[in-house]
Amino acid sequence: QKLKVQEALDAKERAAAKRREEHITAIKVKGNRVDRRSELVRAKRQQMQEMAEQSTQEFVDFRNKTIGRMALSVEGLPDNVRAEVEQLQAAAPTQTRRTAT
Repeated sequence: QKLKVQEALDAKERAAAKRREEHITAIKVKGNRVDRRSELVRAKRQQMQEMAEQSTQEFVDFRNKTIGRMALSVEGLPDNVRAEVEQLQAAAPTQTRRTAT
């Protein structure tokens, strides 16, 4: 009788240990999924930021080229227009290309 009771208790204890282990494993798997998703979101956010920075840099480069062309062709323009172009050229910030790190 005692042997059967002890076997039943051991079986229940093994089942409880197995359930605990499965629960811990499920928590770890869920945590890993959340970590992977967070990393994917972080990478996508960084990619979008880099694309925005590149787009901004391309716009600045294009604007500077346009202003440069305008500055080169000020000959023959009225004085007030020439002054405005020179003012725009002076106000254009000097941009250096940023490299991704």
